[in-house]
Amino acid sequence: MLDWIPAWGSAALISMATTIFTGRYISPLLGVRNRRFQTKMQAQEKITTNALSILTAVIKLR
Repeated sequence: MLDWIPAWGSAALISMATTIFTGRYISPLLGVRNRRFQTKMQAQEKITTNALSILTAVIKLR
């Protein structure tokens, strides 16, 4: 690395840069993905609930 930075200094700089990059760019993308995933799971749960309601009604009609 650079001669004027001690080994622990370069490690600290790399870790700070990684933390800043992750917080600035990666975390918002994960937040959006998590919201989409939650929406998808809620839709699947609603479909399952409706399908069970229909099956229950059909069984009662029999």
